[in-house]
Amino acid sequence: MIVMIHSHVMFNFPLLRCAVPIFFTISSYLFFKKIKNVSNQTAHEIYMKFLKRALKLYLFWFIILIPYMIITKLMIGNLTKFIELLPINVFLRSTFPASWYISAYIIGISIMYKFRHNNLSLLIISIIFYIICCGVSNYGKLVFNIPVVEHFFSYENTTLLSYIKNIYLSFPVGLIFIWFGKFLVYRHIDSKKYKYIGYIGAIIGLILLFIENNLIISKGWRIVNDCYISMVLLAPSIFLTVLTFPKTVMWDSIILRKMSTIYYCSHIPLITLQLYIYKILHINISTLLLCICTLILCTIVALLFISLAKKSIFRALRFSY
Repeated sequence: MIVMIHSHVMFNFPLLRCAVPIFFTISSYLFFKKIKNVSNQTAHEIYMKFLKRALKLYLFWFIILIPYMIITKLMIGNLTKFIELLPINVFLRSTFPASWYISAYIIGISIMYKFRHNNLSLLIISIIFYIICCGVSNYGKLVFNIPVVEHFFSYENTTLLSYIKNIYLSFPVGLIFIWFGKFLVYRHIDSKKYKYIGYIGAIIGLILLFIENNLIISKGWRIVNDCYISMVLLAPSIFLTVLTFPKTVMWDSIILRKMSTIYYCSHIPLITLQLYIYKILHINISTLLLCICTLILCTIVALLFISLAKKSIFRALRFSY
């Protein structure tokens, strides 16, 4: 779904937007499931292991993609600004392509872990942040026409205001879904008796999503196609439905996890490279074909990294996943 979005295949199809919320929910669920029935000391050790792995993942791809970042920023003439804002972008936006998600789930899970016993407060804060994310993306033209909001953003376009306008690409957007992942663990909502709740929630969520999307389009409220209010119901319901499936152990599940991580971190540079080559060669390529070629290239890169990582000289490639 992520590759389809960035390849502009069915870019405005709202269902594709459930991919990132589901990823947040899965990441949260898997983390909190590990620390649920352990001592505080063990939980802390598990958290530190998670943090180190995530930071190594971020650092690996940051280093690998330094040439890409320099070249692309030079081409649009904002390398100096990019370097100046780099310390802030590590936490609140992207450095390398799509890195905001890695930052967001590190910060989001850290917040939920640190304050995991303040469940209601975390829920309220998460809802408020997600409403803001919806307000500056799919409901942007509605929100920015409110006199108070319009007056606030009428000031000089400072860096702070820019980050607020793009808050849907930062950790606040993931908090509500990370909260749901934690909630599913601690409420034991993973058995068959909840199967129909997941199904019903997913069906209602889908209906509400398409109604919401049509309303946004008809009213002309959209600035950016990103956050939907109905996604708060749809994404956790889809994940809950998956949890009720029979528990089977796939021998290649670890390989699939590794590959999906490499897919995510490499697909945008590969798309950019293809578009540059096609432009030089004067080749017009459809978005669908671009998506297929990107998936093929990502697969090659993923299999190559995983294979080479088994050799001692290339052990650092393990940090790519």
